[in-house]
Amino acid sequence: KNFEEVTRFHSYIYAEDKLHDRFQEMTGIERKDLLSAPDYELVMEEVAEQLEAWEVSRIYVWGPDKYVIQRDLLEYRKDISKRTRKIVNRILRMIKDIEGIYSAKLDLQSAGIGSLKIICGLGTEVSHNALDDAVDLKNIIRHIDLKGCSEHMLQIMKKYTAEKEVYYRLRRFREKWDDVSVGIQEKSLGLLKELGKVDTVEARALRDDLLVMCTGEAMVFPTLEEYIQKENVKTGIRNTNSEIT
Repeated sequence: KNFEEVTRFHSYIYAEDKLHDRFQEMTGIERKDLLSAPDYELVMEEVAEQLEAWEVSRIYVWGPDKYVIQRDLLEYRKDISKRTRKIVNRILRMIKDIEGIYSAKLDLQSAGIGSLKIICGLGTEVSHNALDDAVDLKNIIRHIDLKGCSEHMLQIMKKYTAEKEVYYRLRRFREKWDDVSVGIQEKSLGLLKELGKVDTVEARALRDDLLVMCTGEAMVFPTLEEYIQKENVKTGIRNTNSEIT
């Protein structure tokens, strides 16, 4: 009740596959963590014991976790026992994706946990670790249900999402052109100065394309945190954590 936390459970699952560098960078999980972990069936039995001990009737997730677990079961767990298969299928029946419910409630589209943490004033760090994501989601939903979200932050989030989509749709170049002539560089630099005076997402996309073409400087759309700071400077707002229901 009232989002009281009663326990935490976390376990890796044994795997021999080599991990992609990007995966390790994002999650902090290393191959040694998986090589020393218990196997799939032992972990799922422990999960079932936890669910029974705390009389859990529903597992809430944000996004396609249910389908990831389901695909894993169908494609990679051919040799598990019937008992374990029943346990996992029971877990799957308990999972409910609440992304659509809260996206509709906030009138937001494609909002991830990281973005929701920011607009709820709960920090900016996202670890991409399963347990941390679960705790973050619990804190986000508690905040939304008990306190509501700042209308100011919601409007910034909507604007940010719309402008980011336009920006990446318009961007064309990701690396420096070979043998860019001095004439092209001079004309581009002149145009860059003029585009710098235009405060539109279309002008920004063109400006960043010219920069990367002529200099190779990698340009990306600002993070949500950077965007919020810029918008608050524009409007003269310093405290973004005021909340309304």
